[in-house]
Amino acid sequence: RVVTESGKQTAMALDDKADQEAYFSSLPQTNLTAQELALRQAILDLAEARSPKPFPLLEWIDRRIGGEIEVRRSPAGQATQASILLRTTAPAPSGTGAADSRASPEAFFSLLDPSGFSQKEQALRESVFEFLARWKSRDLATIVDMEGDANVKRAMGALLPKEVTLKDWVEQRIGAEVEFRPGVGGKDVVHLTQHGMPFVTAKYQEIAASSSGPGPTKPATAVPAQHAARDSFFKGLPTDELLPGELALRDKVLNFISDWPRIGASLGKPVGAVPILPDMGQDAEVQRCRAAFLPPSVSLKDWIDRRIGGEIELQKDEKGNFKVWQRGKPPPKVLKAIPASMPATPKSKGGIVPPVAGATGGKGLAAAGVNNGQAAEKKTTGSKVTESFEDFINKLPTDRHTESEAELRAAILKYLEGKDLPVQLSAALKDRQIMQSRSAFLPLEVPLRLWIDRRIGGEVETAKDASGRYTLTLRRSDNGGTSEEKTKVDPKEQFFEALPSDSFTPEEEQLREALLDYIQKWRGKDAPVLSHAGSDSQIKMLRDTVLPKGTPVNFKEWIDRRIGGEIEFAEAPSGLMHFGLRGQLDHAAIRGKRAGSE
Repeated sequence: RVVTESGKQTAMALDDKADQEAYFSSLPQTNLTAQELALRQAILDLAEARSPKPFPLLEWIDRRIGGEIEVRRSPAGQATQASILLRTTAPAPSGTGAADSRASPEAFFSLLDPSGFSQKEQALRESVFEFLARWKSRDLATIVDMEGDANVKRAMGALLPKEVTLKDWVEQRIGAEVEFRPGVGGKDVVHLTQHGMPFVTAKYQEIAASSSGPGPTKPATAVPAQHAARDSFFKGLPTDELLPGELALRDKVLNFISDWPRIGASLGKPVGAVPILPDMGQDAEVQRCRAAFLPPSVSLKDWIDRRIGGEIELQKDEKGNFKVWQRGKPPPKVLKAIPASMPATPKSKGGIVPPVAGATGGKGLAAAGVNNGQAAEKKTTGSKVTESFEDFINKLPTDRHTESEAELRAAILKYLEGKDLPVQLSAALKDRQIMQSRSAFLPLEVPLRLWIDRRIGGEVETAKDASGRYTLTLRRSDNGGTSEEKTKVDPKEQFFEALPSDSFTPEEEQLREALLDYIQKWRGKDAPVLSHAGSDSQIKMLRDTVLPKGTPVNFKEWIDRRIGGEIEFAEAPSGLMHFGLRGQLDHAAIRGKRAGSE
């Protein structure tokens, strides 16, 4: 109490028991006033700085601010023995209905720094991230699980008053990083947001690094950040239901599959073509829902496999792309009117023209040995045996063509006769005789192009044109070069065939993440330019690792072939190549840019 000469009588009157009771009765019974909160916080700070020794409050008043505040002591002087000791636990309820000294939730949060975390808050935040990084159960963690963690419990006790729950603090202070959503049995489940993933990933790596010990056992390696982020994302999803964003994406995926005959035809796909994952990734509606729900670290394939794999089937084709259709139903195909003299539907998909450069998202061509086939001759009876492409080729005679092969060869040579310029493979596949001979001989999974290269490559040459489409042409005797040179495999194809067909290498994964991160952080008015991204220090380092000097594949070609389902290009009139997330580039605006404006 501040004692002045004019107010001395009033101060003395307050020493009276009745006046004291009247004063306390005038204070709010359920919370502290603003002045009390400020006093409480000041005392707690001073007590914490002195802890574990007691803080001599009255002695401090006498010695430090005695000129402003007077401490009135009882006649026996017992007040001089009073001191403040920092509490280690919240005080037990008094049962009187009076306000607790730890204050109400609103008052507690009003005292916290809105622009940063105190040391105790940071400790609680770190304990939450560590809890999520250590969570191993396939079930989603609940708020009860988090509150039961020893580290979280310890940090809560040091910071939170009894009126403030962990959920209150999380929602008020780190709600952009961690969310709670209704779960089974009414328990709130913990959901890690996209903003919170990097922190949990860093904590995961920190734990992994600190837990690795010496010894001759397998050397410990840090889990790649993108893998940890992806796993954290899936851990944050409920195991027994799909979230609204997932339901929307699922509906668009199913709609795309059911509408494929029309969509495929509009994309210029050949008759009988089934949808592949890159086709789906290019669909505007699928892309919109994907961008709204999935973080960059999670591919559409990962989400389908792990969340709706019971409904959607993915099967890798000979080019390393994944065919997609609804389980329990036949794959949808592009349908067109076919003359009665032709087969109703061709049996083979081999040789389908890959999408134009920039529209693919495949993982490169698969090595020949992973393509499935069946017995070489159509006359084989009984159930068809699944075997590799190499097995199929190896069963063919080495010194002659079978009757079915001879018919297919004759059809191809007849079609190419008199054509001096290369013709597209897709056009050749529409020839009735080639179609009939091919469907009568080649199994579904064996591409015509590979058969041509291996069995009649000395007479027919396959190559890619500027747009990435395969072409056929008759080899000429005056072309020069040895037979070995003529049948040499395209070095670009060799590069892509050496890459895993159903996944990325660690270096590719890092480069993909860097590119997606670059796009996400881009704040320019126009879409970023590939040449500028290539100058980014991190991207340049990763690009040089994936595409070292001498590699026959350039940066754009790698993006087209490996992550084209996620990133697309648009060329401006100036020749600059802009890029961005597929479905989000303004092609019209980029095409309309003048050279001087870039």
